[in-house]
Amino acid sequence: GANVVGSLGSGSLVQDMPSALYLSGTTDNYVTMGDVNDVTTGDLTVSVWIYPASGAVHGANVIGKSEGYNASDEGYALVFRHTNGHIYWNVGDGTDNVRPSVNIGPAQTDLNRWIHVAGTFNNSTGEGILYVDGAAAADETEANLIGKSLTNSKDFIMGKNGGGGAGDAFFRGNIRDGR
Repeated sequence: GANVVGSLGSGSLVQDMPSALYLSGTTDNYVTMGDVNDVTTGDLTVSVWIYPASGAVHGANVIGKSEGYNASDEGYALVFRHTNGHIYWNVGDGTDNVRPSVNIGPAQTDLNRWIHVAGTFNNSTGEGILYVDGAAAADETEANLIGKSLTNSKDFIMGKNGGGGAGDAFFRGNIRDGR
């Protein structure tokens, strides 16, 4: 978690993140953990602290186990799209999906702050919820995902999406406490 300093009574709060992973948004600047963390038919939560920097390409996975940021992609990922300032929570089986999203800032600008982002998926209801800074920001339900397996052969990656081709996209900024 974050080391928080300051006074809540004064109305100001400073978040001090003394160490984080910086990703430059360029080729081969990401972290892969291989084909791990498979989810079968259970519920799912993914969370991470991000400090997006300007210049990132669109649709870069911040953290997840999915090939891309498209709604139809198999797997799950928190995705930051710098071209429109949106964060997405993609969960899908390659056919059906949920993809709640929310705008967290203006396009192509430094947000100059840490943002906590989390996505949850309830396998018994098919509901995906996207949280930003601890508050539910968007939700979506897909009945066709109820009870389905989200297991896939994709690598669990921070900072990149794509299958290794020209369509790869890379996150630019800091990432901390991905879970």
